[in-house]
Amino acid sequence: ADLVYSRGGASALGELAVCNAPTIFIPFPYAADNHQDCNASYAAQFGAAVIVYQHKPGEKTLRQTLTRLLEGRLYGIDTDSDPLLKMKEGMKKLAVRASDKLLVEILSGFIL
Repeated sequence: ADLVYSRGGASALGELAVCNAPTIFIPFPYAADNHQDCNASYAAQFGAAVIVYQHKPGEKTLRQTLTRLLEGRLYGIDTDSDPLLKMKEGMKKLAVRASDKLLVEILSGFIL
């Protein structure tokens, strides 16, 4: 996908990172301990995502964000400054590949 919008759960973030999918996170505002907001903020630190907080249907925040991210592709504007390419690179930095092997390594350290 060129762009995804998603809630900010850990599983979603992990899968989106492995797929290098630029993302607009809309954290669930009632999630325990604001964990979805924290996950989304972490991805945003790497330039992998932008955050749009849940808002009333009449507000244009999501529409404006989509326009800003997609206008180059939609209107043939300078593709060198395409924000989705930069977001894709950010997601690559977040991805943990071969996580199964990493988990075995970590757990092996606890076995006596």
